Amino acid sequence: IGTLLCVLLVGPIGFSLAGVLGTLLLVLGAWALDFLAVCSLGLLAFWVEDTYAFILIYSRFLLLLGGTIVPLQVFPDWIRTVAEWLPFSYVVYGPARSWVQFDGGFLGDMLLRQGISLLILGAITGVGGRASATQAPGCVNADYQSP
Repeated sequence: IGTLLCVLLVGPIGFSLAGVLGTLLLVLGAWALDFLAVCSLGLLAFWVEDTYAFILIYSRFLLLLGGTIVPLQVFPDWIRTVAEWLPFSYVVYGPARSWVQFDGGFLGDMLLRQGISLLILGAITGVGGRASATQAPGCVNADYQSP
């Protein structure tokens, strides 16, 4: 009912091949970012008893600062600026905006920001994985060397 009402009141969303392919790239980057973030939080289980609180806080940041509940344009300027530079908006807002309102410049900017965030989160996850191996020495082959 909601989709039908939106199409009747606003009109259909215009699609282009570039928009669909660009959004697909952003969605793949968003999935990778979300995976690395949740994986890093999951690695905290080697040091804390329960990681549910960390996952809950992360999911709430995705809802609030990612643009799920309220689009980032609605926030005051200072909050919007902070939210746009945090990786939460690269997971939710970037792909959603690219789907609805495709812009090549925005796509390039989001892909660059996602790439930088993937490198940072990948490094954090890698360091966390190596550090967690020291917390459970019986579970790791001491002779294993990563490629």
